[in-house]
Amino acid sequence: MTIIGTLAEGALADVGPSGQIASGASGTLNWWVAADDRWHTPADEITLRQSRLEGAPVIETAIRVPSGDVVHRAFGVASGLGALIVVEIENRSPLPVAVAFDRKDLLTSRPPTTMPIEGIKLPADSIVVPIGKSSTVRVVLGRGGGSLPPGLPTADDVVRGWLRILDRSPRLVLPDDTVRLQLLADRADVVLGSLPSWSTDPAGFLLSAAEKVRCGQPAEPLVDDIVRAAIAVAKSARKVSTRWTRAALSAASDVLGLARQPLAAADVLRMLSTLGPVDGNGSVDSDASLDGPAGSVGVGAAVGPGGPVAGVGPSDSGASLDGLVAGSVAGPVGVGARGGPGAPVRPVGLGGRSVGGPAGDRSEAGDLRASHAAFRLAATRDGLAALDDGALLLLQRDVPAAWFGQPIEVHDAPVAGGSVSFAVRWHGERPALLWESTHTGAVRCLGLDPNWTGQGSRGEALLPAPAPAPAPAHAGP
Repeated sequence: MTIIGTLAEGALADVGPSGQIASGASGTLNWWVAADDRWHTPADEITLRQSRLEGAPVIETAIRVPSGDVVHRAFGVASGLGALIVVEIENRSPLPVAVAFDRKDLLTSRPPTTMPIEGIKLPADSIVVPIGKSSTVRVVLGRGGGSLPPGLPTADDVVRGWLRILDRSPRLVLPDDTVRLQLLADRADVVLGSLPSWSTDPAGFLLSAAEKVRCGQPAEPLVDDIVRAAIAVAKSARKVSTRWTRAALSAASDVLGLARQPLAAADVLRMLSTLGPVDGNGSVDSDASLDGPAGSVGVGAAVGPGGPVAGVGPSDSGASLDGLVAGSVAGPVGVGARGGPGAPVRPVGLGGRSVGGPAGDRSEAGDLRASHAAFRLAATRDGLAALDDGALLLLQRDVPAAWFGQPIEVHDAPVAGGSVSFAVRWHGERPALLWESTHTGAVRCLGLDPNWTGQGSRGEALLPAPAPAPAPAHAGP
């Protein structure tokens, strides 16, 4: 199941592997296609394919019919009628087809046929909409029936809009687009999902909150819970830390800085510098390739506190972390909380409101899929750029041999307390590394030359020709 929704409203529905729509507010929607050979049930078709368009929350499901494809696209849009769930059906064949839906309370761009449905047994409230050759129809869920309002954006419009939000910090130009598309998809899932609970998944909360803020959510309403979660993560990592705890505290510092809390942001960076040694069990697999999977990354990798950190109150612009904690004695707890210290805090979505999932019953623990996506994002970023023990580490994983000789660009990658942009250009077999960062100090590029060390906030270096990464060992004969 994949989430679709809008930036302002969060998750609106889930899209199943055959294109089924499931929404708590609008119910479900199934579809069937009548071609010139037979009725096609998408879930039963061996030609069924599904993908995200450019990593955005626009889900395309296609099935084969004689001489072409019929394509189903599902996405959320904002409109004068509120947030809408839209389904586009495109006929990419040279012959007309018809599409059936198992409910009639749909707004449609073309009137349903009044002909009786034959050749397939469908639910009583089903409708059939004809689609001419090389044509597209659109429907909107749960609006009581009638004609589609004019001016709704198309799937292509929605993809372009999402890319303006998602394709930033970092923006990637890589020989293989797989990494960029996965980063965009993970970021979309985080933005649309509800925040994990700071008390049960503090690292996941911090990583998810930072993504939401980078994509447009105001940072200020999150300050209280950011402080709670940062303290919980730091307490749990005093003896042994992991890549996740370090990434989470770096994210906390970023959000506090954007919330105009520079002293608190600096305090979190100091907490980060005092953590215990990194436990290899929580680090990114240094033997993994940049174009390979990021590993098994999930909520279990987060470090949970020994218990809730109570008494973190309203933010005070410019206060230190101690000041934010000390200011809690008489203040309310959290964003929009009621009942004083200890009162439950709903996960806050874009626009500062509680975010429910497609079923409308997301728990206080938030959306596990969003938390998983936040950890995958942290793993991807860690592989591209990270600050460790004062050194800026670029391309920590092995660079695939297929990328040799091709340009690599990473723009505005967030690292603890700042950002870095870098590029790799090639002079024959030798890579030239160019970087510019907010950090001064040592710079390393482990994926191209683990023995090289540079210095300074900006510079360039011509590295020796890299050796291809060794093939992974296989157990057994």
